[in-house]
Amino acid sequence: MTTKPGARGRARWLALAILVVTFVAGGLAGAALTRVLNAEGRRPDGPPITPRTSVFAPGSPLSQRLKLTDEQRAQIEAIVARERPRADSAARQLRERLRAAFDSTNAQIRAVLSPEQQVEFDRFLAERHARMRERFGHGPGGDRHGGRERHDQR
Repeated sequence: MTTKPGARGRARWLALAILVVTFVAGGLAGAALTRVLNAEGRRPDGPPITPRTSVFAPGSPLSQRLKLTDEQRAQIEAIVARERPRADSAARQLRERLRAAFDSTNAQIRAVLSPEQQVEFDRFLAERHARMRERFGHGPGGDRHGGRERHDQR
């Protein structure tokens, strides 16, 4: 079987383009994940924010900056508690959509790769998943609560 002279070059460029798109999508997903985690009340670089460590807790930087009264803090905490289910639902839907997009993209990339490259690609994805689990408490699109409700994470 012979290939046309330009076919091999086009295949390489296509593989490179797919790889670049994947990394860009990963960067965008990372940014989106950070926004989701922040919306959920979780700092991307630290432990979950619990009611005891709320961004509006007495002595917190935001509470000090806004000079919140106890009454204002109580009202804000009530708003946050009331809106949390809606934010959690939106975050869950976003995670599901991101997971589906990544799975589809990765499957298409694997189809371009040789069996040896697929093994290395899978290894790379597993390492990335482990790093995300270590940093965020879950892998890409995973449930950081491990099936438990937020209040169990104290």
